[in-house]
Amino acid sequence: MSQAQAGHFVQQRALLQDIPSLRRKLPTYSQLPESSRLALLSMHWNSPKLVGPNLQRFIQEKNWPAASGEIAYGHSGTLPGLIKRRIFEAGEFGKGFKLSPVFEETRIEKRKAAYDDYMNSLKPAAKAPVK
Repeated sequence: MSQAQAGHFVQQRALLQDIPSLRRKLPTYSQLPESSRLALLSMHWNSPKLVGPNLQRFIQEKNWPAASGEIAYGHSGTLPGLIKRRIFEAGEFGKGFKLSPVFEETRIEKRKAAYDDYMNSLKPAAKAPVK
């Protein structure tokens, strides 16, 4: 396959499969900032299941920090390269919303704790009762 043929294949797959699938999963996909759409497209290209129900819900709720955390930590990849890719995609997704999330490239056994810590950091602090 030539470079031109490979480029044509990639373009056709994205236009005919991945983007229509993302639009079905995320009705607001076309309205997202470009860097966020590209991050989602990259994830979907790698594995459509990465754009799962939690991520879909966070996007529907416009909870951009939680969506970024789900992208970074809400996957089961164990290879260092895949972990780095998800961290990069989370950053690119967040850029579209002027977020600068910082995610650690944690080992698989520590990722659940990192995910929980990150998601808990998004919750507003409980206020002390007024006396």
